[in-house]
Amino acid sequence: MSLSHRPTLKSNVPVLKTHMNPQSLLRQLALACASSLALATAHAQTVRHIGKVWYILLENRNFTQNENSYGEQIYGSPDAPFLNSLITPGASTISAQVSWCSAYHNALAVFNGSGPNIHPSEPNYVWFENGSNLSKADDNEPYGTGLSVLQIQNFLTANPAYTKQNLCALLQNASITWKAYAEGTNQLNNTGGNANLSGLLTATGASPGNWTVPLASFSGNNATYLNPYNHSTQWNFATKHTGSLFFPATNGCSTTSFTATDANTLTTNTFSANYPPLTQLAGDLTGGTCARLNVITPDQFNDGHTGLAAAQNFTYHGVNYGVVSGGGIGGGGGGPTAATDGSRVAQMDNFCAQVVPQIMASSDYTNPTSPGLIVIWTDETETSSGVQNDFQHTLLEVVISPLAKGNAYCSTLNYTHSSDLNTLQKIFQVPANTPTGFLNDAANPSNPTPASLVGLPTAVTAAAPLSGQASTPPSGYGTGQAYDLSDLFQSGVIPSSLPVSTNVSQSGFVLNRRTNTYTETVTVQNNQSTAITTPVYLALNNLSSNTSLLNKTGLTVNNAPVGTPYILVSNTGLAVGHSLTVTLSFTSPASGSISYTPNIIVTSGAP
Repeated sequence: MSLSHRPTLKSNVPVLKTHMNPQSLLRQLALACASSLALATAHAQTVRHIGKVWYILLENRNFTQNENSYGEQIYGSPDAPFLNSLITPGASTISAQVSWCSAYHNALAVFNGSGPNIHPSEPNYVWFENGSNLSKADDNEPYGTGLSVLQIQNFLTANPAYTKQNLCALLQNASITWKAYAEGTNQLNNTGGNANLSGLLTATGASPGNWTVPLASFSGNNATYLNPYNHSTQWNFATKHTGSLFFPATNGCSTTSFTATDANTLTTNTFSANYPPLTQLAGDLTGGTCARLNVITPDQFNDGHTGLAAAQNFTYHGVNYGVVSGGGIGGGGGGPTAATDGSRVAQMDNFCAQVVPQIMASSDYTNPTSPGLIVIWTDETETSSGVQNDFQHTLLEVVISPLAKGNAYCSTLNYTHSSDLNTLQKIFQVPANTPTGFLNDAANPSNPTPASLVGLPTAVTAAAPLSGQASTPPSGYGTGQAYDLSDLFQSGVIPSSLPVSTNVSQSGFVLNRRTNTYTETVTVQNNQSTAITTPVYLALNNLSSNTSLLNKTGLTVNNAPVGTPYILVSNTGLAVGHSLTVTLSFTSPASGSISYTPNIIVTSGAP
C-alpha cells in the first residue's frame, strides 16, 4: 500500500549541454556516467535478493569433533580437499563466494550434551521440513516397516501444539516451485520400467510421464550400471534422507489414512513431477527449469553414509580407496566404520566437487538481480564415545552465493537445522499457521554457550590442513545465539521477518504551521487467525527524499531496502483483531509531496 500523492520523479543524472567546450563536455560526460553507475548500483542493491536455492544434503559426518574414535572429521581431512578448499580463503576461486559456520550443532544440542537425542538420520530430515522430529527416533519407511507417516500423524493428533505443516507444502501453497532430486530414483530399470518399483537400476532417467513418488528404499549392484559420480556399479536410495516424503501434503498420498496400502506410487500421483531423477539436474540447470527450492540428495554411496565395496576400486585424486589401508588417506581410527571411513569422506567430497561447479555455471545461479544460493549441509553428529549432542561435535554448513559475505567468511554463532528452516521461510516469505509464523522450533534461537567456554578448543588437530588453513579447528563453542543464517550473508539479504496479514490505514498528512512539520497517523490491525507474539514495526519503504521521519525508532539492517526508517508499533505483539495507532512526524519538504510505502515487519530481532 502507498499514498496516492507521489512526487514527480526527477533524474539525478546531469544534463549534457552541447554548447560546452570539448573539455567541459568530457568532464560533464564523465560525471554523468559516474552518476548513472552510482544510481544503477544503488538500485541493484535495493532489489538484489536470493533467487533459486539448491541444498545438497550429506550424511553422518562430524565437521569437527573432540575424539578420534569415530573416524575422521571433515575439517582438515586429506580425503576432503574440495570441501576444505571452500572454507579456506584463497584456496579456490569458489571460496570468494563462500561463508560457513564453525559452531553448527545437532538439532536441540546443548553445550554439555544434556539435550534431547535427535537421531538417527530420519528425524533430522523430518526436522529440515517441519522444525521438529515429530516423535521420530528411527529410520523406518514412510509406509513400509514401521509406518513412519502413521506414527507422525498419531503424534500430531496427540500434540496439537505442533504444526503439521512442512516447508515444501508452504511453498506449494504459495505457488512457489520445489523439487527433490533423490539420486537413483525415477530412473529406468533393466527391463525399461521405473527402478523405483522393481528391477536393476540403469543410469538412464525415466521420462516424466513414468515418474512416481519414491516411497520405498532400494539398493543393489548391476554390472551394466555405472554411477556417473563415483563410477561404481552400486546404488543405495534411502527414503529416510528425503524429508518431504514423510508428509501427505507433499507425497501425494491420503491425508486421512496412513497404512501401507495408502502409499501412492502410481504415475498419476500429482506430486511425481516434484521428484525428478538426479540425471535431469544438468538439463534443468541448462534450461533454467530448476525450481525455486531444489533439494539434492545423493545416494548413500555419494553422501558420506556408506563406503563402496573395495572391489569397486573407487579412486579420487589419485588414491584408490579400495586398496588403501584403513579405507583412506586419513584412516579410520578404530571406530565402527574404520574400514571405509576415508572412502566415505572422499565419496561425498567427490560428489560435491562435481555438482557445485555445475550449479554455479548456470544462469539461474549467476542471475544478476536474483543470484542463486547453494547450501551444503550434514544431517547429524556422530560418536563412538556416547556423547554427540554437545558443542564439541559440529556439523558442516557451507553457503555459496554472490550474496554471501564471501572470502570464506566464518560465522562463529551457534546454529542448528532450525536456523536453516527459519532462513528458508524468510527467503521465500512463507509463514506457517502458527503464532510466530515459523514451523515449530524454527521460531526459537539456538542454545547459548556459557561465557566461560566461548572460544575454547573443542576439536582434535586437523590431519592435513590446506595451505592457509589453521591446524587447530575453530571452536564449537559459539559466540552467540542465532535465529537464522543472516550473519553469513551481506546485510539485508535475509529478511528479518515473515509477512503477516495486517490492515494498514493512513489518515493523510496534516501540517503543523507552528513547528513547520507534517504528521500522519497510521493504524495497524492484526487480520490473522492467530496472535502476533513478537514486536511489530512499521517501515517506510521508499520514503521520498524531500523529507525525513523525525520520530523514527531506527533504520533497517535486515530488511531491504537497508537503511529504511522504521517506527515501533508494539513491543509485545498484537492480539487477533486488535489494532494500534502510531503518529508519524515528518520534516516539511521544500518542494513536492511526501510519499512512502508502508511495510509491516514482525520480528524478535533487529528489523
